[in-house]
Amino acid sequence: MSSINSENKRIVGIVSCNNTGKTTLAECMLFNSGTIDRMGKIEAKNTASDFSPLETKRGFSINSSILNYQWKNHSINIIDCPGYLDFIGQTMEAIKVIDGAMLLFDPKASIQAVTEKIIEEIEKKNTPVFCIMNKMDQENIDYLAAIENIKKNFSTPLVPFTLPVGEGEKFNSVIDILNKSSYVYKQDSKTGTRTEVAPDIIGEVESRYNELVESIVENDEELLEKYLDGEEIDPEKLSEVLKKAVFEKALIPVFSISASKNIGIDILMDYINTLFPSPLDYKEIKAREISSGNEIAIPVSDNSALCAYVFKTMADPYIGKLSVFRIFSGTMKPNNNYFVSGSKSSYKFSNLLKIHGKNQYEITDAGCGDIVAVAKITEIQTDDTICNTDKTIELEKIIYPEPIFPKAIIPVAKGDEEKINSGLARLIEEDPTIRTENNLEVKQNIVWGMGELHLAIVKDKLKEKFDIDVNLETPKVAY
Repeated sequence: MSSINSENKRIVGIVSCNNTGKTTLAECMLFNSGTIDRMGKIEAKNTASDFSPLETKRGFSINSSILNYQWKNHSINIIDCPGYLDFIGQTMEAIKVIDGAMLLFDPKASIQAVTEKIIEEIEKKNTPVFCIMNKMDQENIDYLAAIENIKKNFSTPLVPFTLPVGEGEKFNSVIDILNKSSYVYKQDSKTGTRTEVAPDIIGEVESRYNELVESIVENDEELLEKYLDGEEIDPEKLSEVLKKAVFEKALIPVFSISASKNIGIDILMDYINTLFPSPLDYKEIKAREISSGNEIAIPVSDNSALCAYVFKTMADPYIGKLSVFRIFSGTMKPNNNYFVSGSKSSYKFSNLLKIHGKNQYEITDAGCGDIVAVAKITEIQTDDTICNTDKTIELEKIIYPEPIFPKAIIPVAKGDEEKINSGLARLIEEDPTIRTENNLEVKQNIVWGMGELHLAIVKDKLKEKFDIDVNLETPKVAY
């Protein structure tokens, strides 16, 4: 098993609309943790997240990507999600398996429809969340006003945990309110230098600290009583109540950062370790027993029955089909047989792979809270549950939105119809929000997607992955 125990594992999603800095934030985390030696940039087409030829060509995320780093004896899996509504299926898959969500905002931009949809999915699953105000190095930013602007989108109170110091190009430090400390950042530094809070803002920091403590103690009667009586609050007890409040969505921490300048990211990484839940905090997971159809509770532990969920399918040009899953309970080893709920059959898992961006590494075992992949078992599909052969179970599946945008798909070369059908079937394995139909009335093959951009990417993927040229046209109408 990994040297990091399950208590110190975290699975975190980076989610939001496009152009809020998700991929750049992921680069900062990898750089700060020493996972990479130099931060990649989107414009340089060398980030760890956006590695497919289409992503580097277009300059934005199309697929969710899985990254991992270690920070202060914690193992963190990141799922960096695309930001366009056309690819919302990828974000929904990530939300199914993460233990915490980092929701990014541009403080100058308005809330977009995709962000509203993400908030809806997060609240439906009751996922703990951090709100991240990125791009704080822009001019004329009012941090607290920006927080007020997004509050109406949440049913849970938003509470600032950090304060930015300086504006625009002068933004170079962040106040950690709970610890009453200031951190100053120099260019290319991985972490801030801790300093005393400047005298001219001590009053504001004290005020924000008191508001933060009040928002925490409100979640524990004993602590609230001590606070109201003016008694000293035990820091360990305060931390315990705070973590529980984040886990139960009683409050949402808000952080100020600049991912482009790597300011405030190390503080955020510390709070991921201390506030986001570990896999073990969930205690149990509900599943359906296949033999009886009854709902059962699986204790969350490395020693429990295996319960893993396939949330992503990838077509690797060298390895072939990769099925990516999160282990909720139990352990796995290569060369063992495991049951797959969709096909209701058992298969030998010859290898287990750890994924980091475009790379895969063979591992000797995996346990609760790990994201793992298996190659070349073609029968495994997204939404399948993987379990022990002697205790067959199935987790609830994702309900994807129905595709709403149709185009007729026309082969450029005659005789490519079968190749197109085969290619589309492979793409649907990767993205269940694509749908196809053979419209006999108008004698056209129709492909449905979430929008025009979605189908443009489908066209590009057919060329990139299968060397098939197609045209997309407005479907004919039957009269």
